[in-house]
Amino acid sequence: MRILGVVAAALLLASCGTTEWAADVQFKVTRINPGYQSKSGDQHPATAEIALDQDPAPGALDRLDTRSTELSAFAEDVVPGDAVTCKVTQRDDDGIVTTITNCHRR
Repeated sequence: MRILGVVAAALLLASCGTTEWAADVQFKVTRINPGYQSKSGDQHPATAEIALDQDPAPGALDRLDTRSTELSAFAEDVVPGDAVTCKVTQRDDDGIVTTITNCHRR
C-alpha cells in the first residue's frame, strides 16, 4: 500500500511539471528593425522579423507563423529574403514562452 502512495505522489508531481518543446525550425527573414533609444532612455536592440518557412512544426506549444527576435540570435548578418534555420524552444510554465536562438542561413 505504501508503494502505491509513492507512485501516486510521483505521478501527481509529474503532471504538474513544466511542458517544454524544442526543434530546429526554418524561417524567412521578412524585415530588419534597427535598434533605437526610447524617450525614457531605454535602449532597444535591433531585431529581425521572421516568418515560418516550412509546414507547421509538429508538437509546438504555440504557433510560429511570425516572430521577432534580436539580431544577436543570428550567427551572421541577414537581410530580408534570407532563409534561416533557428533553434526554437517553447516552455509552458503558466504561460508559453518562446525563445529563438542559434539562427543561421540555410
